[in-house]
Amino acid sequence: MSAPTRERKGGLAEAMPQIASWVRDLRSAFGDAQLDDAISRGRNGEPDFFASENGRTFGTRLPAGSAGWAGEGLGDRHFCAGCDGSCIGTQTRCSSSPAARVAK
Repeated sequence: MSAPTRERKGGLAEAMPQIASWVRDLRSAFGDAQLDDAISRGRNGEPDFFASENGRTFGTRLPAGSAGWAGEGLGDRHFCAGCDGSCIGTQTRCSSSPAARVAK
């Protein structure tokens, strides 16, 4: 496992504005707890979160030669009320899926 990249806390949002914006969007979509967990794992050496912008890096890269994340089990994750997971991997927003509309 590759060593995590650690950055000083206060300056990351300023040094990595596009990543900071993306993380804010992810927090809005999935909640703080989900993102805090992934970011913490990346900071602690697990390849759950890695970001690079403007020559700065944060988190842990996937191991060299890794095929990446295949996403098995992703359909079993349900983030929105009424979500059946069918929107994952599509261009459909969870809130627009038929399952979410039925749950309302």
